[in-house]
Amino acid sequence: FSDITYITLSVRNQSGISYEISDATFVVESRKSGRRTVKYDKPVFPKSRYGSLSAGPGGYSRMAYSFDKMTLAKDQVLRIYLYEVGGQRNLVITLDTDDVNRARRAR
Repeated sequence: FSDITYITLSVRNQSGISYEISDATFVVESRKSGRRTVKYDKPVFPKSRYGSLSAGPGGYSRMAYSFDKMTLAKDQVLRIYLYEVGGQRNLVITLDTDDVNRARRAR
């Protein structure tokens, strides 16, 4: 078993305008956000990255990230923030423990 977690992100741009993403930001956050709960935000930094997330009109791009082994508690989620360079088209991807458990193992 490996102590490295890999996350691969892909972007398919179906618009007529190029979609240039600066980079992805990974944060482990608390799922609950009530008044009496403590908010827990911990940035997670990749060990390495390969590829590009910028896609031209009608294009496709893919980027792979590697992290030290990480675990999520039941009340935590991994949020991935993708920010467009100089634009308003930003994306947020939320992964919970069920998503991680259903992930495929690399061969």
